[in-house]
Amino acid sequence: MTAKVLALHGGLFAGVAVGAVVLALLWPAQAAAQRTAAVGAAMCAGSGALALLFKRRARSLNAALLVVVLVFGVRAALVTAGALLAQRLGGGAMPFVWGFFGTYFPLQWIEVSYLVQAAKQTRSQAER
Repeated sequence: MTAKVLALHGGLFAGVAVGAVVLALLWPAQAAAQRTAAVGAAMCAGSGALALLFKRRARSLNAALLVVVLVFGVRAALVTAGALLAQRLGGGAMPFVWGFFGTYFPLQWIEVSYLVQAAKQTRSQAER
């Protein structure tokens, strides 16, 4: 994977992550819901950053797909724990879930694009 492809996807990733946290802090009316949504967005962005780092280190497409599956499990655990904690702390589970999944879907497309670019590069290098 070239540095140019990683820089592009890393930049897109960072822009979406920062935008999601800012939006989470501005959108809900109550301060507790704002904090909870921002924590959800930040937790999702953190797990996504780990996913990109692990995908970068993957030596094959199968290894990268294994990372997708493992990080999905981590994200499922994070969303469950985060929603339960948000409910207990009074911020409400729904703002957390909206913050998490509002961030997850655009970041997932960036991760998929990264995998597609990696597969294309691997194929083009194998053809040389």
